[in-house]
Parts: sequence; C-alpha cells; structure tokens
Amino acid sequence: MDQPLWYYSLVYEAPSHKAMKKLTMQFIGARKVKITAISTIRNSSSDFRKKWLTKVEKLGLANA
Repeated sequence: MDQPLWYYSLVYEAPSHKAMKKLTMQFIGARKVKITAISTIRNSSSDFRKKWLTKVEKLGLANA
C-alpha cells in the first residue's frame, strides 16, 4: 500500500486491514486488535520515517 490512508480506506475499504484483523487475529482469539497504518513511505523524508519508527516503538513497548 503506497497511497494515502484516506484513499485506501474510502475507495478500497482497506481489504488488507480487514483480512489481518478479522481473518487472522480475531480467528486465533485476539480480542482487541488495532491497526497502525503508515501511509506513503516511498517519497517520505527521513524525519517522517524517524517519527514513525519512534511511534511504532512506543506502541510496541506499551503492548508488550
């Protein structure tokens, strides 16, 4: 997915998010499933990527 998140959700209805959440995680018994989407990485700046890596790291530590 290399498109804006709003477009992916609105036009395509986020099929990979639904598949991961419903058909994989909830199928194995995970009750609370949240998806953190990072849109358009290809042309992003290094500052943008660093910011997202920090955010994802904090999410991982909070849910460990």
